[in-house]
Amino acid sequence: MTDPTPTTTTPAPPASPEKSSALARFTYHGPTTGAALTFGTKPGELAGEPAEVPDVRDVMLRPGRELELPADDAHVKCLVELGHLKPVAAADKAPTAKKKGGK
Repeated sequence: MTDPTPTTTTPAPPASPEKSSALARFTYHGPTTGAALTFGTKPGELAGEPAEVPDVRDVMLRPGRELELPADDAHVKCLVELGHLKPVAAADKAPTAKKKGGK
């Protein structure tokens, strides 16, 4: 005999949007290297994973390159202390307007 009681399933909670760290622009002044940096969290995708997992990304660091990196990452903080990463000033980021006219 079958059970006439309907089975109900609890819907999964909606995935939370990705939470990212505050990003800042830096210029790299060290040897060419790679680093795994944490850019905040993202929703877990695999069975058994927590709802949120760290959003870790591999980044290549090359001398003279400008990068947008998570300012609160421990590795970024260390590279700033060593002088390998230098923050880009707000004035350097803004495009400059060319003056028209003038002799």
